[in-house]
Formats: sequence, structure tokens, C-alpha cells
Amino acid sequence: MFACCQLLIGRLIGGLVFIGSISNVFAADYFVTNGVNAISNTVPADGSRAKPWNNLQYAVNQLAAGDQLWVTPGEYHLTTPVNINSSGQYNQAITISSLPGERANTLLVGAGFSIKQQSHITIEGFTIQQAFNGIYLEGSSAKPVSHITLRNNHTFQTVQSGIAVWGVAWQQDPQQYNNLSQLTIDGNIIQQACLGEDDNANNGYNEAITVANGVHDFEIKNNQIFDGGNPRFGGEGIDLKEGVKNGSIHNNLIHGLHRRGIYLDAGGLLGFSPPFVKNIKIYNNTVHNIREAFSEQSGERLFEGAGAMAIMTEGNGSVSDIEIFDNQFFDTDEDGILIYQHPKGSGLVSKIEIHNNHIYQHKRAGILLDFASAKGIVINHNWLHHNSSNLALKQGESQQHRNFFSAP
Repeated sequence: MFACCQLLIGRLIGGLVFIGSISNVFAADYFVTNGVNAISNTVPADGSRAKPWNNLQYAVNQLAAGDQLWVTPGEYHLTTPVNINSSGQYNQAITISSLPGERANTLLVGAGFSIKQQSHITIEGFTIQQAFNGIYLEGSSAKPVSHITLRNNHTFQTVQSGIAVWGVAWQQDPQQYNNLSQLTIDGNIIQQACLGEDDNANNGYNEAITVANGVHDFEIKNNQIFDGGNPRFGGEGIDLKEGVKNGSIHNNLIHGLHRRGIYLDAGGLLGFSPPFVKNIKIYNNTVHNIREAFSEQSGERLFEGAGAMAIMTEGNGSVSDIEIFDNQFFDTDEDGILIYQHPKGSGLVSKIEIHNNHIYQHKRAGILLDFASAKGIVINHNWLHHNSSNLALKQGESQQHRNFFSAP
């Protein structure tokens, strides 16, 4: 009897182990249509290709770890964002995507996606038009989130960001700034972001791609950002701010904006623990054709900051351990790279290495350092030419050698 019990228990345990090893077998592919081509209401939809669901939010609500939702071509008119309310698991992401090659024909109009406090999510292959934020992602200090991939999407005419990533929501306490990690933003097109809600760009805050408030271990790559709107309140290309570390910005193309293409701002004006931007690599990016914009009524300049890249802190946060290399920065109304002491900033800038960049045709300076307390600014082996001033080292501790002041 004892031997029989042992055998039965062994089989049960073995079965449990086996079931655990194939749990992803139960993941499924589902389909949703915009309703125009839906099957007759007399035929119950089950999310299969033959019987797709006809409501996008409903379809998203059915997903579990490992599931893939295929969104078929069409226009999906939304009044509120599609909320993703469940997480995937390690190696079993929840994936929501258009059909292959159908990004241009799979349109979300009026709103985009919202992902709050969820992990292991992939959003891929959508055109998102006239949303407040194209894709909004928010982490949590109580339960940090991770493994989010935003790939091959096209956002167009958004009130604020095309892609907004916040470790916690703006004005919430980020605690230790470890709220969201393992983020990939890859191959997206961000067009006409931060337009605001009227002709004066009211509410057009933040940036085309915003990463802020406790995000770490991330990669922003292969994106194109262009066709900026009114820069009165926002509109930089890629902005890292207020508690961001251990990431990279590379192989992006940024052009046709009215604010800086790449901006690092430690921030720190809300009374929380001093934030930071640190341990960031910025390489193989091309930023060009950044132009000042002027009011059609008064002729006044709407914003001063039409350069390729800037580093500063608008509060008590600090920027450190930044490497900028192998970039092409050219043809702007201000600077190739600006390191500047913001009037509101009391934080520090240190350990900035700038090397092997090609910086030319800037109307103010190729590289401008104007930050009295800056330390450890190293400028080596850059090509700087056809700028109003190639290398302007006004204030701050710096070293520079073997820079070239003619075209390569």
C-alpha cells in the first residue's frame, strides 16, 4: 500500500512539473475587427480569425500571459484610451499588434493606449492619430513594473507626447526612482507631437518621447521624430528627466522640430528626493534642421532652445556619467551640444564625455559650455566646423584635445 501511494504521489508531482513546463501552450492568438467587417451578430464571436471580436477594449480585457491580439486593418475611433489592465509573465508577454505590414492601415483615432502598473507588454504596429498621448506608460513605486516594448508605431498630431513613459505620474513622489525598468522604444515614428489643444498650444506639454520619474535600464533606438508643432510649452524630441538612469539613446533620426532634439534635464522642483539623470549613452543619432518658431501675430520668438542637444537641470537634481559619441548634429538655429546652468537649477552636472561627433552648421556654437559648477567635462576627437563658434567654453571645468575644426 505504501509503495502504491508513493507511485501515485510521484506521478502527481511529475504531472505538476510537466504542466508547469508547458504553461505557454495555453497562450492563444486572438483577433479583433473594428466592427465594419464584423460577422453577423447572430454568430457569437470568440476572438478567432473566423469569428473576431468587434470591440478593441473588450478584446484587450480577455488577454492573459502569452496571448497575442491581432488587430485587423481599419479605423478604430476611440473617445478614451485602450487600457491594458493585466500583465504578462517572463517569456510570456501580452502582445497587441497589427497584422504584418498593416501599420498604415490600422488606425486608432482620438485616443491611444494606456498601460498603468502592468509588466511584460508589447505594443506593435499601430498608427495613432489625434490622441492626448499616443502611448502612455506608467509604473509604480509600490510595485515596480518591467519589460515593456513599444515597437514600430506611428503617432500623429498628439496633444502631448507621442510616447510618454513615467515611473510614477507627474507630481507623485517617485520614492527611490526605481519604478519602471527593462523598457524598449524601437522603430517608432513620432510626428507632430505636443501640439496642444488650440492654436496657442495650451496643454501641449512634455516631449515627443518623454521618459521620467524613476525609469532605469532602457533603450530608445531607431525612432524617427519630426514635424514639430508650436513649441510654446513643449516639443523637444527625446527627453530624459527627473530620475532616469542606465539607458541608451541611439540610432534615432530627429529633424524638423522647434525645440532641442535630445534633452537631459535632472529636474527637481517638486520637493521630493533630489532626482538625477545618470549613466546614459547617446550615440549614432542624427539631429538636424531644428528651427526657431515665431508668433504669427506678434512676431515674438515662441521659445529659445532650437539646438540639437542640451544638458541642464531645472531644479536640485544632477546629471552625471553621460557619454555622447558618434552622433551627427547639424543645421540648427542654436547649438550642437549645450551644457547650461538653468536659472532655476541648483543641481550639478559632472562626468560628461563628448567624443567622435560630427557637429556643424549651427548658428550659435558647435559645443557651448556655460555652467559654472560643471566638472569633468571631457571633449575629445570631435569634428567641429562651419559653426558661428565651434567650441565656446565659457564657464565650467573642462578638458579638450584633438578636436578638428575643418570638414572631415
